[in-house]
Amino acid sequence: MPGITLNNNEVISALSNQILSIQTYSDNIAEMYGGVLGISKADAGMYGDKKVYIATNTLTSTDWANDAEAANLLALNRPAAPDVQVITLNCFRKVFVTTDDYLSKRAFADEGGFQQFNSVVLSWLVDTRRIYEATTFNAFIGTDVTATGSQSQTVALTTAPQTDTNPDKESRAKLDTLIIAEKVANVLDELVDVSTKYNDLGFTRSYSLDDLIIVWNAEWLNKLLKYGLPTVFHDDVLPKLTKYKLPARYFGSVNSSAKTADANTKSLIEQVIGTAHYFAGDAVATGASCPAGTSYQVNPKVICKIMHKNSVPFLTAFTANTEFFNPRSLTKTNYLIFGHNTLAHLKQYPMVTIATT
Repeated sequence: MPGITLNNNEVISALSNQILSIQTYSDNIAEMYGGVLGISKADAGMYGDKKVYIATNTLTSTDWANDAEAANLLALNRPAAPDVQVITLNCFRKVFVTTDDYLSKRAFADEGGFQQFNSVVLSWLVDTRRIYEATTFNAFIGTDVTATGSQSQTVALTTAPQTDTNPDKESRAKLDTLIIAEKVANVLDELVDVSTKYNDLGFTRSYSLDDLIIVWNAEWLNKLLKYGLPTVFHDDVLPKLTKYKLPARYFGSVNSSAKTADANTKSLIEQVIGTAHYFAGDAVATGASCPAGTSYQVNPKVICKIMHKNSVPFLTAFTANTEFFNPRSLTKTNYLIFGHNTLAHLKQYPMVTIATT
């Protein structure tokens, strides 16, 4: 193994002490903040490639004219044209890895250690897909912003908890907690009420509180919980309000044009820039050139997103596991191929961003 040098035996210097055992770590990938992805994910199957969402708007009422209505009996009143949004299953990815059962065995002392290593290597096929899906989806949620209606909102704090060096920091942070809690409560009330301000279509909508979720910037949520318990975020409301959060690195603004990465630049997608590989949310090396629309700048001012649980569908197409044995090189290549839709928020549902000024 590269980097491993056997030690000379203390008595018989011509011989080397042997390796006691080889253990391959298998507990590599756990939760990955996949909660929002979990409620957004749905199996679309293998037939067809598009899912069509039709949104209609309200009708209107008018005064009833009693007997005079008879003359209007043949009048037609067609509904306004609906909005049609198409989500397409057009993203296909592969993960593959090559193993063998011959020469690579020579790096191990026994069959158990070798099989453990191969098992872990093959498990990375599924775990890599999980990482791709979670990071890609989370980066989309954190950077998806719409200014239509009232879906981009700011809140003025006394002094942001991140920068406050005032000796009275705790009391000021508690006040900020109350300000943020009030803002979130007001937005939720407006979403439940009848309004045209909280969807991209300008259609009249009212949303059930049970269908709305708050996706917090974890750094902000941690501050709010620290300073706001039990004043605001107490046990009665905590599970509903704080169920979903994402690390601060996922929240930001997409670079619509090519970007020379700085210390604040993250990758929006899984990609290779130069010789470096990045998953979505990874920090791009300073000075690297990111193609247009593939990176974003982290914005620490984003506090949370309020959205419908169905705002961003993640439709999975198929998952195929195959393997190819090459009899000449005695190698086996394992493939995992899968597909999903291009991510987009549904225009009839809210995607509200709350940030500090």
